[in-house]
Amino acid sequence: MSLASLTTGILVTGVGAPPGLGTLRSLRLADADLNLVAADINPLAGGMFEPGTPSVVLPSASDPEAYRAAVREVCTDRKLDIIIPGSEAEIAALAPVAREWTKAGLRVPVAEPDVVAFGIDKGLLLELVKHVGLPHPQTLQPSCVDDLADWSGGFPCVVKPRTSRGARGVGYPGN
Repeated sequence: MSLASLTTGILVTGVGAPPGLGTLRSLRLADADLNLVAADINPLAGGMFEPGTPSVVLPSASDPEAYRAAVREVCTDRKLDIIIPGSEAEIAALAPVAREWTKAGLRVPVAEPDVVAFGIDKGLLLELVKHVGLPHPQTLQPSCVDDLADWSGGFPCVVKPRTSRGARGVGYPGN
C-alpha cells in the first residue's frame, strides 16, 4: 500500500526551516505520488521552490485566528486532509483546534495544548521536572541581575530564554 492511498494530500508548513523542509523532502522521497503542498510565511523560503510541489504563503502563526483560517482555506481549496506543522508557533496555533478538526476529517498530528506548552516553554518544563523529582542541571530563572548571585554551576554555562525560535537568544558566558 502506498502512502498516497492513505491521504488526499498533505500541507507541510514552516518549509523555510529544517523541520518543515526536512519533512517535505522526506515525504516526497517516501512516495513520489503524494499530493504535497509546501507552506511558509516567507514567500522566498527554500521549501517553496521544491520541484513538483505547489506552495502557498500563510500569515504568521503569531495571529492564531488568521493563521488557522488561512490553513483551513488552503486545505479546503486543495482538498488536503493532513496538516504537518513545521514550527513551534504553528503547533501552538493548531493545538487548540486539532481534535475538532481531526473529527471533521482534517488530521492534525499535534499534542494537546497543555502538553505543547511544556515543549515550548523551558520554564514550565523545568517546574514539572522539579515537581516530579527528576534530575536536572542547576537552572536559574532570573528576573533581574541580582538573581544571578545564586549561580554556583560553574562556567562556561548556557544562557537561553524560556521561549525562543531556533538558537535565538542562546549564549555561552565564560565568567
